Amino acid sequence: MSTEIDKPPKVRLVRGQEVSLGCGTLILIAMIVIFFGGYSGKGLEGQIRGLQLQIVELQKAVEANTEEIRQLRSRLPAPKDPSSRGD
Repeated sequence: MSTEIDKPPKVRLVRGQEVSLGCGTLILIAMIVIFFGGYSGKGLEGQIRGLQLQIVELQKAVEANTEEIRQLRSRLPAPKDPSSRGD
């Protein structure tokens, strides 16, 4: 039983003409686009470094918030025992 998922994508060149593109062809097209598209890994490396710095800043903020929550909880009165309600 063949489904649409099993079939490679088709490209219509001219009305009535369809060409099936296999996985290898699609990879080759992607490589050509990357090669001639002026891809620069340096820009990506800079973005990664920036994201790493933001992660460190977020971790510090989370730690500071966690400590502040601990301090605020320590100031709260102890919770009442539900069994001593007096109902």
